Amino acid sequence: MERHNSTNNSRGNARYQRGSARPPARPPARQPRPPVRPPSKPPARKYRRKRRARRDYTLMLLDFFGRMGNAVKRAFKHFKTTKYFRPAAMACAAILAVVMFIGLFNLLTRPNALEVYVNDQQIGIVRQEGRHIDGDYILRHATARLRGQLDTEIQFADEIIANPARIGSSVVAVTFDNLITELINVLDYYIYAGIITVDGVEMAALSSAYNAQGVLDDVAYHLGQDPDIDHSFAEEVTITRRYIHHSGLDTHQYAMDTLTTYRNVYETHTVRQGDNLSLIAYRAGMTLAALLANNPNVNPDTILREGDRLHIIRSVPALSLANEE
Repeated sequence: MERHNSTNNSRGNARYQRGSARPPARPPARQPRPPVRPPSKPPARKYRRKRRARRDYTLMLLDFFGRMGNAVKRAFKHFKTTKYFRPAAMACAAILAVVMFIGLFNLLTRPNALEVYVNDQQIGIVRQEGRHIDGDYILRHATARLRGQLDTEIQFADEIIANPARIGSSVVAVTFDNLITELINVLDYYIYAGIITVDGVEMAALSSAYNAQGVLDDVAYHLGQDPDIDHSFAEEVTITRRYIHHSGLDTHQYAMDTLTTYRNVYETHTVRQGDNLSLIAYRAGMTLAALLANNPNVNPDTILREGDRLHIIRSVPALSLANEE
C-alpha cells in the first residue's frame, strides 16, 4: 500500500521540473495586437516626376541665390578697399535719411478725418478709421438708410461736401452712424410717392404705392366691404407715382380721415317744373341762406322759371363703394 502511494506521488510530481516546490504561475493573458497599418500605396509615376522636378527647381534657386550672395559679398569687399567707398556710403546714408524724413512727414500730416458740410454748414467731423470715406460714400449710405426706412426711391436735393482734415486725439469726432442720422435730418430730399387721386383730384400722398393701396383697402373695410372680396369704388380712384418733397407726405391716419369724410362738390342745378328755392336747398343739403349766398342774383322774392340755373354745393362722401345704392 505504501509502495503504491509513493508510485502515485512520483507520477503526480513528474510534471514539476527542477525541484520546484510550487507549481509554476499561469502565463499572462495574451494582449491584442495593435492594428497593422497597411503599407502606403506608392505614388504614381507622374507624381514622382513632379516631386522630383519641384525639388530640382528648389535646389537650383538656392544655388542661384547662394552664388549671387557670394558675388555681392566679393564685390562689396573689393569696393570697400577703394577710395569711393566713403563718399558712396555717405550718399546712401543721406538718401536713406531723406526718404525716412519724407515718410515720417507724410505719416504725421496725412489726413485722418473728414469735415462734412451741407449748404456751407458743418455737420460734423468723422474719422477715416481705415476706410476710404468721401462725399459719394456718405451719400450712398444716407440714401440706403432712407430707402430702407421709407421703402421707396429718394433723391437728394443738397450736395454733401467732405473736406479731408488732420485732427488730433483731443478733437471730438462723431461716429459714422451718428453722422448719417444727422444728415438725414438736415438734407432736403424728394420721395417717389404714391398719390391717391379721386375724380382727378389729389387727395393724399403716401410714401409708396404699396402704402397707398393699403389705405384704399382700409377705407373699403371702413365702408363695410368684406376684406376677402375685391372692392371697387363708385368714383374714379387711381394711384399715380411722382417725386414730391418729403414734407408733403401724409400719414396713414390722415389719409384715412381725408378719404372717409365728406367733401363739397360744386354743381349747377337746372330748375324744373314745381321747384322753388326751399325745395332745391333741401335736396342739395343746404340752407336757404347758403343757396342765396351762392347765387347773388337771386332773392327770396325771385320767381323761378323752368330752365333757370342755380349754383348749389352738395356734400358727398370722398369715397363710396360701387355697389352702394
